[in-house]
Amino acid sequence: MTLPPHKRNRQIYGFPVSPKWLCETAASLLAEIEPDVPAEENAYVNHIYSFRSYFGISSIGTASEILLPGQIVAAECMEGKLVTVLYIFSDEPRNYRQRPTQEQFDKITKFMGREPQWWVDFVNWVQRPVFSVLTES
Repeated sequence: MTLPPHKRNRQIYGFPVSPKWLCETAASLLAEIEPDVPAEENAYVNHIYSFRSYFGISSIGTASEILLPGQIVAAECMEGKLVTVLYIFSDEPRNYRQRPTQEQFDKITKFMGREPQWWVDFVNWVQRPVFSVLTES
């Protein structure tokens, strides 16, 4: 996986999702992973746990992202001017090194029914140094 050109803000690779879908799907996955846990009560708190456990991808997370020119998403994925994104990994060195294997990537892509895309994080991070993920230890 080649990273996009460096930007001031973190970039993430993932899928736009609606908050409702995120919680409902997390509840369903949690019910499969841990049938004794009351999924409806815990899915919101454990939605990342559900996705990480089900797909075996430790770098999964969620974020609110900027909709860039040319990106089109369903209205239910929008919260104001931000898009809810379930991301597989980011361009941050530690998270990038934990990115999924090809098999894990294929599994989540098939589950989602579409390819992920790059998003620019909304949070205005302090200026990040330019780095090469592949050369950092």
